[in-house]
Amino acid sequence: MDPDIALDSEVISLLDSVTQKELKEIKRGINAGVIKAWIDTPPVVVNSMLGYLLPFEKKLIVKWVEDNESAWQEYVAGSSKSYCYNEYRYRDKEEGGFLWNISWSHLIVVRQLSRLGVWRSRIDLEQGRTKQALEDCIAVARTGSHWQRKRTLIEQLIGMGIGSIANDGIFHIVANQRFSITELEQLQIQLSQIYQEDYPFMDMEYQKLAFLDVVQHSFTDGGPGGGHLIPRKEAFFDDMYEDVVGMTEDIPFGRGFFKNATLTSMCLLHARRDATVEFGRQIYDKQDMVASMSPYERHKRNLISTEEIILSMPMYRYALLYHLMPAVDRVSNSFYRGKALHEATIATLAIQRWRLEKEEYPTTLDELIEAGYLKELPKDPYSDKALIYKKIEDNFVLYSIGRNFKDDGGKVFEEHGDVQEWGTFEEGDAVFWPVAKLR
Repeated sequence: MDPDIALDSEVISLLDSVTQKELKEIKRGINAGVIKAWIDTPPVVVNSMLGYLLPFEKKLIVKWVEDNESAWQEYVAGSSKSYCYNEYRYRDKEEGGFLWNISWSHLIVVRQLSRLGVWRSRIDLEQGRTKQALEDCIAVARTGSHWQRKRTLIEQLIGMGIGSIANDGIFHIVANQRFSITELEQLQIQLSQIYQEDYPFMDMEYQKLAFLDVVQHSFTDGGPGGGHLIPRKEAFFDDMYEDVVGMTEDIPFGRGFFKNATLTSMCLLHARRDATVEFGRQIYDKQDMVASMSPYERHKRNLISTEEIILSMPMYRYALLYHLMPAVDRVSNSFYRGKALHEATIATLAIQRWRLEKEEYPTTLDELIEAGYLKELPKDPYSDKALIYKKIEDNFVLYSIGRNFKDDGGKVFEEHGDVQEWGTFEEGDAVFWPVAKLR
């Protein structure tokens, strides 16, 4: 149940809370003529995300939130803790005790409850409970921060994503509601305390351990070069050599023999244990360096990505690394974007506080630093400067120059009604304020 996508009609038809009359309306709405008329209709500006929903969808969202109230209270209590403990289990013991085979099923629940919190805040806001709506978003942001600490890469990514939807929610609330100076200051303090230390960037420690663990399980101990790759029956190896193994599927007889012979041959072609570990160490060292550098810093130095390095090596000789290595450069960009969004949210609250107290917007963000409204300037991940702030009439613009590393004057790139949040490689900025109207 994505917080930004309406419910699917097929799902709704399975739910008891839909009456027969409503179900007929849903089926009629699937008619191609009705859909075409809807596509041809100019977009309508709505005041909240709930404005996107049809009546029966809104009804189901409200019911979903109400039915999970007890789970939400547990979620809020957990988010306020200073630690987050989780037991890890293997997905399938028959696949072997690989660290790479750890189950992330707990993340499904965390994501669902985080989405529940976002929808809950939207309902609270529509019903006039602005303070509660903000508290919902803060609980979601705190939860995200728990999963961003030194964990598996997928957990870090989920945590960063959860924090981002919380910040988005706060932006929309602040853009559409009135607050006192005290309320804005309190909200700014709460957000600033989400990360007691610096905003956490990508940490690859678990990935390194998991890689060495796979090597430990998958190579012989001795022999030239420290040992060779052992043919195994696990799905892990079938995936690694999917294209080669797939050729044996059309063999009319002796398929098992040819499959085993093919896997054995590929394993003998693979680099030996020592060479695999050494190349893996070089790649992970490179990834650590990438994680410590912003997209702008990497762009300025024209660094070759780790993906390019891996792809430049013989595929079958380093099949293990081909299979295990994530697209770290792109993943790292996501963390820097999450940090920029978090800092932009805090900066926006400081700007709004200044406006209420001074009855005008500040001329520059430096004024906020000098007056103690802000501890540090929000950094732009795509430049060596802070996010760009411009005072315009009775409002302001706050934006990043985006993926093309060029200032497009605070204009987003929009295509077919969809805004590219961080622009494209050719044009478009990432605009945090003013908040785009919902259509």
